[in-house]
Amino acid sequence: MYVVTVPELPGAKTHDKTQEEALKNAYEVIELWLETAKALGWNIPKPQIIAA
Repeated sequence: MYVVTVPELPGAKTHDKTQEEALKNAYEVIELWLETAKALGWNIPKPQIIAA
């Protein structure tokens, strides 16, 4: 099981059985989160760079 969390976007999390599917889901979650934020007038945080 792979879990993806987007730290900049509160509540933006997803998971799936493969890394590929989990990342695909993450892109969808990000898109939906941003669409919702724009519709509701929320502030959209700037992306952060996290060094591994």
